[in-house]
Amino acid sequence: MRRTITVLGMLVACTGSDEEAKRDQLPKESVRTHRYTNQQDGYATDAPDEWSVSEDRGSTIFTAPNGKKHTIVVRAAARPRQLVEGRNTTTDDITAATERVLRTLPNATIVRRWSFSDAAMPAQAFAVEFSPPGLDRRYQRVHVVALGAQRLFHLSYTAPAGDQISEAALEHMVIGLQEEG
Repeated sequence: MRRTITVLGMLVACTGSDEEAKRDQLPKESVRTHRYTNQQDGYATDAPDEWSVSEDRGSTIFTAPNGKKHTIVVRAAARPRQLVEGRNTTTDDITAATERVLRTLPNATIVRRWSFSDAAMPAQAFAVEFSPPGLDRRYQRVHVVALGAQRLFHLSYTAPAGDQISEAALEHMVIGLQEEG
């Protein structure tokens, strides 16, 4: 009896409880990309072919085709040397500061947090749901902070809650992101 419980416990612990393992087993959607370079902000990335590109107030905005309300916004900034006076900024400091800001979105809930291990630079992602002021609908955002040697990059994929997001489009952009200049 004891052996059966132990084996059963091991099976339960090893099966299906890990959301990321389940996601990795699903077939990946196919996304064609092209190399997009933003010389002013010092980066290049692999952008989805069919998405339109615009710039607004220091951000590059990639918008999904077919009238979907899906956007991926990329914003670059100089990597801060210190967030706490007298102490050099670490990757953990920047990640923690990003999480604090995301928690201030209206009615925000951080649903999940993970790292992109295949990215060219350290990249931490947060899945967030929130309700923008004045709108009756909830939205979802996958927010990635990627840390280059000189700059940090925020990539935010925003869509109505419940819509299927293009994980492949965002993944290509994060993994293909390179600091330039």
